[in-house]
Order: sequence, then C-alpha cells, then structure tokens
Amino acid sequence: MVKVNVLAKDGLFLFRFNDGEFGSKWCGIWKGRTKYFDYFAFNVNGEFLSRQNISDFTFYNSQFARYTFKTKDGTVTEDTSCTSDAIIVSLRCDFPAQINTEVGVNIRDRTENYVLSKIYAVENSKNMIKISYNDKKAFIYYTGGEFIQKQYYGVHRPGLYARENGFSKYFDDGSVQNKFIPGIITTKLDKDQNFILILSTKELDNESRYKMLSNWMISAKEYGDMINTVSNTTTISEIPSDLLKGAIDALYSYSDPINRSIYAGFPYFNEFWTRDALFILPSYLSMNQTKFVRDILSRISAFVTENGIPATEGGNLYPMDVPALFIIDSYEYYMRTGDRAMIKSMEEKFRLLSTLFKKRFENGLVHDKGRETWMDSLDREYSIEVQAMWSSALQDLYKMSEILGAGFEWTADASDALFVNLNKYRRERYFKDQLDADINTANQIFLPYFLDLNPKDSKLITENIKEKLLTEYGVVSVSQDDKSFNVDGYHNGAIWPFLTTIAAGVSYNIDKEVSERCMKILGNNLDLQCSSRINEIIRVDGHPEGCPSQAWSIGLLPNIIDKFILGIKVNAPEKTISIKTPEDISFHRSINVLNRNVEIGYEEEKFRSNHQFERQEDKIIIKLD
Repeated sequence: MVKVNVLAKDGLFLFRFNDGEFGSKWCGIWKGRTKYFDYFAFNVNGEFLSRQNISDFTFYNSQFARYTFKTKDGTVTEDTSCTSDAIIVSLRCDFPAQINTEVGVNIRDRTENYVLSKIYAVENSKNMIKISYNDKKAFIYYTGGEFIQKQYYGVHRPGLYARENGFSKYFDDGSVQNKFIPGIITTKLDKDQNFILILSTKELDNESRYKMLSNWMISAKEYGDMINTVSNTTTISEIPSDLLKGAIDALYSYSDPINRSIYAGFPYFNEFWTRDALFILPSYLSMNQTKFVRDILSRISAFVTENGIPATEGGNLYPMDVPALFIIDSYEYYMRTGDRAMIKSMEEKFRLLSTLFKKRFENGLVHDKGRETWMDSLDREYSIEVQAMWSSALQDLYKMSEILGAGFEWTADASDALFVNLNKYRRERYFKDQLDADINTANQIFLPYFLDLNPKDSKLITENIKEKLLTEYGVVSVSQDDKSFNVDGYHNGAIWPFLTTIAAGVSYNIDKEVSERCMKILGNNLDLQCSSRINEIIRVDGHPEGCPSQAWSIGLLPNIIDKFILGIKVNAPEKTISIKTPEDISFHRSINVLNRNVEIGYEEEKFRSNHQFERQEDKIIIKLD
C-alpha cells in the first residue's frame, strides 16, 4: 500500500502516501507553490497511527479520503477533507483514547530545500496555534484538549521513504528538509467521540470554524454528488465509468477559479503552465465551465508579447506551439459561447501572434528553434506537430477575421500552405518527426487531432500507432525500433498517457480496435501510482514515473469523447449543434449552450433529444431556437 493520493481544491492540496506516511519532501499541505505543513501524526494510547497498523484506505474523490487503522485497543478511523484554505482531519476511535497530536511545520517555497537557522514565531490561544515565518502564516485549530508548547527544531529526509518504495529520483532526491514541531496537542476521547484538527493557510474566525466543523462532511458529500452528476452527463458503453469519473474529478482538482489558474500536476508541477492548461482547456468546455475557460484565456492573453506566450508565467522560454494552442482554444471558446466581445477584446494579442508567425514562416513551414515544443528536453526544428497546430490556428484566425477586422485575410492561404507542406514529412509508413530528421515519433498523431486529414493519411497514422507506437502500457513517444529510441529516455523513450488519450480519439473512426485498446490502457493506468489519477510518464516495462498526478494525462478525455467519439460540434453563433450519426454506440450527453440545457442520446437504435433535430447525411443537426 505505497501508492499516493492528492486532495485538492482551488490551489490548496494535501499530498500523502496511502499508508498514512508523509514520506517525501513533496508530502504535506500546500497552497499554490508554498508549502505550510510537512505532516500530522496521531499517537493513540501510546501507539502511533502509521503504515504498521493501517488496515484500509479509501479515496472517494479529490476532496475526501478515509484511513482505517487497527490498533491494539481497536479501530481508529481518520477522515480527511479538503477545502479552499484548509485540510480538516477527523479522528474517531471505537474505544476510549488518549490522543497526542504532533504537527510538523515547514513553510517554504516549492524550490527551497534546507535553510539554516530557520526560526518561527509561535502564538497560541484557546484551541488555536499560529506559526509565522517571514510573511507567511500557518494556523492549527483543534476541538478540545490542551496544547503543550514544546518547540523542536530539526532536520529530516522524508524522501528516503519514497526512494525505498520505488519512486524515482525525479520524484524525490532525498534532500535534507527543515522540521519544526511547535508542541503537542493532548486530548482525551470517549468511545466514538470525534477529535477534529484543522490545518489552515489562513486565519479563521469563530464563525468560519464553526461552519467548517459543522458542515465538512456535508460539503464532502455534496462534492461527491456533483462529480457523479457531472460524470453521468456522459455515459458511453466503450469507456470505463471510473476513468471518466476520475477525469472529471481530476479537472476540478487541477483548477483554481479564484486565481484563474490550472495546475499542471501535483505535487511538483503545482504551477500554471500555459501549454498544459491550453491542452486540457477544451475539456472544461465539455464540462460546461465556460466562465472558467474565459478567465483562463483572459489571463493567458495578458502574457502575450511580440515574443509569443511564455511556458510559465514570468518565464523566459517562449515555445512556438503555445501561441497556436491559444488561438485554437480561443476559437473553440467562441464556437461554444458566441462571445464576440471576448474575441474582439483580444484582437491586438492575435495581431502580435500572427506577426510572430510571419517572422517564423520560412519556405512554407513554421521554423521552431531548439526546445520550443512539448518535447522541451530535445532540440528540434520544423517539428511536425507545430506545423499542424499552426495550420489549424491560422484557419481559426481566418474564421474569426470577421470579428477581428482587416489584416487577417492572409491566414487562410498560410494555413493551406502549411497543410500542403505536411507532405514533406510523409514516409511510406509514417509521418516523420521533423523536416530534416527521419524519426518515427508519436507527434504525427497531432495531425488528425488538429486537422481534417484525408482518410488515407489518417489510416496511415493509425496503422503506424498500432504497429510501432502502441505498447502494452500506452503510446510511446518514439518507436522502439527507431535509432533515436532510448529505453531510459524522457521525451525520446517513455510512454505518455496524454498521447494515449489522443490516439484513442483520432483512431476511433479508423480502427476501433486501436481506440478501444487505448481506452482500456488508460483505465489500467488509473490508480497506477496515485489514486484516481494518471502518471506523467510510464516506462516501456510498465513502471510509472514522473509526476504521479499529471493534469494532461487524464484531462483531455472529456474533449476527446465529444470531438472524436460522439462527433459533437457546437456552433453557438449559428445556434446549432451537430452530432455524428451514431452507429453501434449507446450514449447519453447533457450540454449547456446559450443557457439552454441540451439532452442528447442514442439507445436501441434511436436518437433522442429535448430539442428539435433533423438528419443530414451522416449528421444529426439540433437547432436551438
């Protein structure tokens, strides 16, 4: 039982091992990129709750989990819940107990390790402890008992536990960390009485604490009901229900509506990465989160300069794929909402990005230089996915030119030129990775993902996925029989679940066997190392590595379902929705468009909707009056 889990809401998250241990420098309670608490530990009648006496762990969703311990005196249940600013821990014993609670504090930035002479200020009042370090403060609240202040400063190496249990060096290097214990909270409990501990990143007044203590279980249940409701708006026989439910829950956990942010992963990609955010942003449209999508696009638009869009806020790396993704997502948002004002407000940003394209447009292709793609550990030029993204983005700019005004008409011809020049990448059995590098990589799957390819090319790519790229554990970044493949590689040898998700979509209408294999693999990848989440990468031998809870590894799924499996195209400006004529698939889908709830479904060879519809060739058209 050495898997990990993440509880997260609005940028606050708790990272912990499923056996109750806090065995990594990434474990503990964080808000954004700042860590506040290292761990919490309970000594019950002289026996610590730990991996030695845990009997069960249940991950319900990203806001609630339960640990069950069997001690010498009986059963102890620990319920852990997550709010926007605090972790709530409720302890209940089926026997009378003396509980001593220890909380480890380590207020630090995500990039910080051990700091010499780190001194905290401690204040305590009735059932509250405040710990301060520089401008950051951590708060401990508890019900009943007494706080015995006995400060302890020390060091520890929590990452050694992670290393001993098969987590890679990339996960934790075992570095020395600060350790501070302000004292011990001692409490006596009767049988089945609850002791509640609140670990907060902000000060809570009495009323807020009372509401939190009274409603935390209700809030956890309400969130669980919401996840079930949202995931049940899409039911498809070919897709594991746990996979879709996990994707919906994950997308909520990675989002931070308050700060208009999407975290790239937990625990150590807890930053706003523009590329990662833009890849999964269409899935929030599938979840009817249009305001959130608008806020994210608005925030990213503020980053736009003549250099493009940085990979991270304030960063100095300007990838060439990110601006294209931004344009594509902006158009997707417009088609879903009909929000002309939003598109018009970004006119100057689009002009800057189109000027950047012109500077990089050489001999009919986009010249990306060095590490300007998602494979940013490799030096690549004229990368195939960049050509596909920009061909799509320029076409979308052309479609929005009526809103944006003069100066965007040329984008249609440039898009067509890029599309035609993709033939330069064609080989007999695949599309090569770069213009001057004959490498068989998974990047060719971005062609059918972003563009309407002819059936022959789509089939060529799908067959190459099937024969050369699809392994037992997912789609590998580079074909294993290619000379550039490295079994220990990252971008040039690992399996990437987000590629597997894309492959599941683009192959659906070409070779359903490939699509179904990919979906089954994704279902198997769920829970591989992190409860209800999917790792960043997986080795070809099946060992999970990298970030254990990566946003785009699972977050593309809702959009993949809508775009490729159900073939849903929302056109809010024209008040229509088109759906691919169903064949052998039963489904139900609920969509909100222009404040209208649209129910669609196909069962027993009959299409149903709560709106009027008509059949046109291979499509069903719903008209929103």
